Amino acid sequence: MKKFLIGFLIVVIVANLPFINKHILHSLDDDTFKYSNNDASFTYTQGFGFKDSYFSKDINQLFIQYDNPEPINQEIFRLYKINPLCFWRWYYYIVTSLHFKYKSWSDIEPYRVPYEKYKSRWQEF
Repeated sequence: MKKFLIGFLIVVIVANLPFINKHILHSLDDDTFKYSNNDASFTYTQGFGFKDSYFSKDINQLFIQYDNPEPINQEIFRLYKINPLCFWRWYYYIVTSLHFKYKSWSDIEPYRVPYEKYKSRWQEF
Protein backbone atom coordinates (compact mmCIF):
# COMPACT_ATOMS: atom_id res chain seq x y z
CA MET A 1 0.00 0.00 0.00
CA LYS A 2 2.85 2.35 0.86
CA LYS A 3 4.46 1.79 -2.57
CA PHE A 4 1.14 2.54 -4.27
CA LEU A 5 0.72 5.83 -2.40
CA ILE A 6 4.30 6.89 -3.16
CA GLY A 7 3.82 5.95 -6.83
CA PHE A 8 0.54 7.87 -7.02
CA LEU A 9 2.11 10.90 -5.36
CA ILE A 10 4.98 10.85 -7.88
CA VAL A 11 2.50 10.63 -10.78
CA VAL A 12 0.49 13.58 -9.38
CA ILE A 13 3.62 15.71 -8.91
CA VAL A 14 5.03 14.90 -12.35
CA ALA A 15 1.65 15.49 -14.04
CA ASN A 16 1.49 18.96 -12.49
CA LEU A 17 4.97 20.15 -13.46
CA PRO A 18 4.40 23.23 -15.66
CA PHE A 19 5.76 21.98 -19.01
CA ILE A 20 4.40 18.45 -18.64
CA ASN A 21 1.10 19.74 -17.26
CA LYS A 22 0.56 22.02 -20.24
CA HIS A 23 1.13 19.13 -22.66
CA ILE A 24 -1.33 16.92 -20.74
CA LEU A 25 -3.93 19.71 -20.68
CA HIS A 26 -3.45 20.27 -24.42
CA SER A 27 -3.97 16.56 -25.06
CA LEU A 28 -6.94 15.97 -22.75
CA ASP A 29 -8.67 19.28 -21.97
CA ASP A 30 -8.07 21.69 -24.85
CA ASP A 31 -11.68 22.99 -25.02
CA THR A 32 -12.64 22.48 -21.38
CA PHE A 33 -11.73 25.79 -19.80
CA LYS A 34 -14.08 28.55 -20.96
CA TYR A 35 -14.70 32.01 -19.53
CA SER A 36 -17.35 34.68 -20.03
CA ASN A 37 -18.77 37.83 -18.51
CA ASN A 38 -22.48 38.28 -17.64
CA ASP A 39 -23.74 39.16 -21.12
CA ALA A 40 -21.19 37.06 -23.06
CA SER A 41 -19.81 40.08 -24.86
CA PHE A 42 -16.51 38.60 -23.67
CA THR A 43 -15.95 34.87 -24.13
CA TYR A 44 -12.66 33.02 -24.05
CA THR A 45 -11.55 29.42 -24.42
CA GLN A 46 -8.19 28.59 -22.85
CA GLY A 47 -5.80 26.98 -25.29
CA PHE A 48 -2.74 25.04 -24.20
CA GLY A 49 -0.53 25.28 -27.25
CA PHE A 50 3.22 25.70 -26.89
CA LYS A 51 3.10 29.50 -26.93
CA ASP A 52 -0.24 29.98 -25.14
CA SER A 53 -0.03 31.55 -21.70
CA TYR A 54 -2.39 30.78 -18.87
CA PHE A 55 -5.53 32.90 -18.63
CA SER A 56 -5.24 35.64 -16.00
CA LYS A 57 -6.93 38.70 -14.57
CA ASP A 58 -4.79 40.81 -16.96
CA ILE A 59 -7.13 39.97 -19.85
CA ASN A 60 -9.98 41.25 -17.70
CA GLN A 61 -8.25 44.64 -17.45
CA LEU A 62 -7.74 44.76 -21.23
CA PHE A 63 -11.39 43.91 -21.80
CA ILE A 64 -12.53 46.69 -19.46
CA GLN A 65 -10.06 49.19 -20.92
CA TYR A 66 -11.01 48.66 -24.59
CA ASP A 67 -14.71 47.85 -24.44
CA ASN A 68 -15.74 49.76 -21.30
CA PRO A 69 -18.71 47.50 -20.43
CA GLU A 70 -21.33 48.33 -17.83
CA PRO A 71 -20.18 47.53 -14.26
CA ILE A 72 -22.42 44.44 -14.06
CA ASN A 73 -20.63 42.99 -17.11
CA GLN A 74 -17.07 43.67 -15.98
CA GLU A 75 -16.58 40.51 -13.95
CA ILE A 76 -15.37 37.41 -15.78
CA PHE A 77 -16.58 33.97 -14.69
CA ARG A 78 -15.28 30.49 -15.35
CA LEU A 79 -17.84 28.25 -17.04
CA TYR A 80 -16.46 24.95 -15.75
CA LYS A 81 -16.60 23.32 -12.35
CA ILE A 82 -13.47 22.34 -10.48
CA ASN A 83 -13.18 18.55 -10.36
CA PRO A 84 -10.64 17.46 -7.71
CA LEU A 85 -10.52 13.93 -9.17
CA CYS A 86 -8.79 15.26 -12.30
CA PHE A 87 -5.40 15.46 -10.59
CA TRP A 88 -3.60 16.60 -13.77
CA ARG A 89 -5.59 19.88 -13.58
CA TRP A 90 -4.59 20.79 -10.03
CA TYR A 91 -1.80 23.16 -11.10
CA TYR A 92 -4.15 25.01 -13.47
CA TYR A 93 -6.86 25.14 -10.80
CA ILE A 94 -4.47 26.74 -8.29
CA VAL A 95 -2.82 29.14 -10.75
CA THR A 96 -5.93 30.28 -12.65
CA SER A 97 -9.30 28.78 -11.74
CA LEU A 98 -9.45 29.89 -8.11
CA HIS A 99 -9.26 33.54 -9.21
CA PHE A 100 -12.62 33.39 -11.02
CA LYS A 101 -16.07 32.66 -9.65
CA TYR A 102 -18.09 29.89 -11.27
CA LYS A 103 -21.22 30.67 -13.26
CA SER A 104 -23.13 28.25 -15.45
CA TRP A 105 -23.37 28.95 -19.19
CA SER A 106 -27.11 28.29 -18.96
CA ASP A 107 -27.35 31.33 -16.65
CA ILE A 108 -25.41 33.53 -19.08
CA GLU A 109 -26.69 32.45 -22.50
CA PRO A 110 -30.22 33.97 -22.20
CA TYR A 111 -28.62 37.41 -21.73
CA ARG A 112 -26.05 36.99 -24.48
CA VAL A 113 -25.56 40.05 -26.67
CA PRO A 114 -25.52 39.43 -30.42
CA TYR A 115 -22.11 39.01 -31.97
CA GLU A 116 -21.17 41.96 -34.10
CA LYS A 117 -17.87 41.33 -35.84
CA TYR A 118 -16.56 44.87 -35.56
CA LYS A 119 -18.06 45.78 -32.20
CA SER A 120 -16.82 42.98 -29.98
CA ARG A 121 -13.52 41.30 -30.70
CA TRP A 122 -13.75 39.16 -27.58
CA GLN A 123 -16.38 36.55 -28.51
CA GLU A 124 -14.87 33.17 -29.35
CA PHE A 125 -17.81 30.81 -28.91
